[in-house]
Amino acid sequence: MLLTSDLICHGVPSNDLFIKQIRKLENINACKIEEFLFRSKARFGQGCDIQVISCEGKSRFYNAELLPYFYGFWNNITLRPSCFVCGFAQTQRAGDITLGDYWLAKKEFPDVKMSKGLSLALVNTNKGEELWYKISNNLEYRESTLHQAERGQGQLKAPVCRPQANIDFLYSYGDMDFVSCCKNFLTPPLKYKLKCHIKNIIKLIIGFKYWK
Repeated sequence: MLLTSDLICHGVPSNDLFIKQIRKLENINACKIEEFLFRSKARFGQGCDIQVISCEGKSRFYNAELLPYFYGFWNNITLRPSCFVCGFAQTQRAGDITLGDYWLAKKEFPDVKMSKGLSLALVNTNKGEELWYKISNNLEYRESTLHQAERGQGQLKAPVCRPQANIDFLYSYGDMDFVSCCKNFLTPPLKYKLKCHIKNIIKLIIGFKYWK
């Protein structure tokens, strides 16, 4: 039996920009990067924490919301034009089962521990339902409605909106080096930076396992 799954996707940024971000970090740390973990749970559990592992086996952590590559992705500045007209960003899914992150799950299920995050699984077809029946006894899960899931996953209803910054970024990207790119488009405002730093300080004080 062929079973298909699809993913809830926020969007796809430039791979070239990702390579430039890695090279920048390698230059700063004077060491080649072997692993790049976008959502490491080592420090704070669920959240936006990037862990970079060097060729020497050393780990360094960065607030993803402040790193240029992730900041551009999260704010839709660096996404591909096709992401803003994606035909798969809708309630009618392509796969038997849809997988994604259950954002805002804490509001729907206050008693659920969120330190390691929570996944979302949508059962879309009879085949998907058959599989879920077979594996559900091995899972810890809660039943949810599609409406509840949509509150934290806008891509279940429509693609992300295209900001003017994305148009300007794509128009200028070919003529800029990484430093200029960050300066003009991928540097968070001061208020945004302060909010991120304060949030991390609170996590360190109270311990991430109690954070969510």
